[in-house]
Amino acid sequence: MSNHAHSTMEAEKSPSGHTAQSSRVGKRYEGTQYDRHDMRMLGKKQVLRRQFRFSTMLGFASTVMVAWEFVLIVAPFGLTNGGTPAVFWGILLSPFVLLPVYASLAEVSSMSPTAGGQYHWVSELAPPKWQKFLSYVTGWLITLGWQTFLAGVSFSVAGLILGLAVLGSPEYVIQPWHIDLES
Repeated sequence: MSNHAHSTMEAEKSPSGHTAQSSRVGKRYEGTQYDRHDMRMLGKKQVLRRQFRFSTMLGFASTVMVAWEFVLIVAPFGLTNGGTPAVFWGILLSPFVLLPVYASLAEVSSMSPTAGGQYHWVSELAPPKWQKFLSYVTGWLITLGWQTFLAGVSFSVAGLILGLAVLGSPEYVIQPWHIDLES
């Protein structure tokens, strides 16, 4: 291997003793000095490109949150149980009520930006005696939450499709088991 190739590829030893080859990221993509400091504090080596602007992150967050699609599915519950005032005040107040939750998650994720998310954070912040147990329970609760969410989305989409079937064919009558069959 040439000197140039050797300089762009570095052999690193992981904590388990294995040697891993990793390519260097161009200086342009290493992020800010704070990013580099955070990566050193976590004991990680920067291998991914980090060049996000505010508009990029806002667009990504808006896409991931699917806020307006979610409102279409959730709004009927508010309208039938509380009417227009419940939906109106809910839309106005929920950002303020949830702001402390978002702020605390943002703070923890900025301290430890890992792919593990909540179960990793619980492992870091819990007392040493409880770290493994609480992390395990948190991981399973997150897994069950995502599975339940996916089942709920499937059920809601089935209801929307059956609603469209009624719009297209008014003589069609939805039976309770149709939604279960379709989802």
